[in-house]
Amino acid sequence: MNGSRSDGTVTLAYEYGLFETPQEDMAQGGQAAQTACTNWGYANATPMAATRQCEQANGYGNCVRWLVSRRYQCTGQPDAKSVVAVPLPLPAAPPVGSESPHTQDVKSL
Repeated sequence: MNGSRSDGTVTLAYEYGLFETPQEDMAQGGQAAQTACTNWGYANATPMAATRQCEQANGYGNCVRWLVSRRYQCTGQPDAKSVVAVPLPLPAAPPVGSESPHTQDVKSL
């Protein structure tokens, strides 16, 4: 979703709908964050808490599309010589006419 070398953070995200049951692959997410962090010269990436945000609500106010994002903190001192540009995917645009999003913390996905 996004990242910042100077802050040492990488944020990954996925979406799911009302009748879907997401299975977060922590190993895959950790590897993607680790790759970005090591390309920036950091030693490792540590997962932080995830958040779940309503992206679209139906006419009754029930959420029908969720966005889950997890931030990773890069650890270790960055090495200025080992900076490699790593493109991160852009987030999808919110649906037109969607209700204002609501955010909540997710304990475990």
